Amino acid sequence: MALIEEALFSRLSGFAGLQALIGNPARVYPMVFPQGSTLPAVTYQKISKDGETKYSSTTKMAHPRFQFDCWARGVDGVSQSYPSVKAIAEQVRLALSGFIGTVSGVVIDAIRPAGEHELYDPQTQIMRVSMDFQIWHQEA
Repeated sequence: MALIEEALFSRLSGFAGLQALIGNPARVYPMVFPQGSTLPAVTYQKISKDGETKYSSTTKMAHPRFQFDCWARGVDGVSQSYPSVKAIAEQVRLALSGFIGTVSGVVIDAIRPAGEHELYDPQTQIMRVSMDFQIWHQEA
């Protein structure tokens, strides 16, 4: 059975606009980026699993909410990292928002934005844009 997490990884890591900003292969990680990894990067995690709706006799429609975090660090802090992290966030938005299709064997019926906020850590000079998306997909 294909997992929605695998489909999201495939969609993001294969998206050319995102690869141009975070490397090819794209630095896309579940939950956290590995210690010692290079920024910029994107992480993702399921933050809620909404109830399933019966779709047919053999499939169910799930609509979990996922959080995608875009990370960047600038050599002089905000003036470098802010435009970089905003560009990465825009590519994640383009890859996901409104997407309908099949990825890695998962049928995705809709991806809709569900919130966004920005964070900055002055000690590490890391800027983050955190975006939530509701993902409607079929489960076997």
